[in-house]
Amino acid sequence: MSAIAIITDSIACLTQEHIQQYNIGVVPINIFFNGKVYQDWVDITPTQAYEFLEKAPEFWKSSAPSPEDYLKVYREASQHALVAARASTEGKTFDEVINAAKRVKERVKFLALLETIHHAYRTGRIPKIASQIGSFLSIKPILTAKNGLIHFVTATSQNQREGH
Repeated sequence: MSAIAIITDSIACLTQEHIQQYNIGVVPINIFFNGKVYQDWVDITPTQAYEFLEKAPEFWKSSAPSPEDYLKVYREASQHALVAARASTEGKTFDEVINAAKRVKERVKFLALLETIHHAYRTGRIPKIASQIGSFLSIKPILTAKNGLIHFVTATSQNQREGH
């Protein structure tokens, strides 16, 4: 058993199999819908959350977990010598686990094409007016991540896809 633990929030979208296999601690994000607060994977599944968003987007918002939510998972992890990831199960030291994670991080490329930009303002990353204009123009942004930040790479629009 290792004293190393991996903890993330539910927005990482890890499969339940990976969470269990590597004993990963997951802190649920908060989803606000129609005046009620739900915790992702606790009170609501991601599918249900998306259905709420589709049903009434004006009543749907999300937020990061609170520091208290993280503290709860950290305390739980500190009470168990968790096997947090493959490297730690192989008896690697903390520094070796960190170096292994850094090597993987350098090789991972994140690229996402959003079907619509309409709801992006709900994350607080762009102004509402920008999402409304982008939605009106049928802009589909292409995103990437670098150093933990999301960046717009480019965007496509209906006119570009039709060759105009």
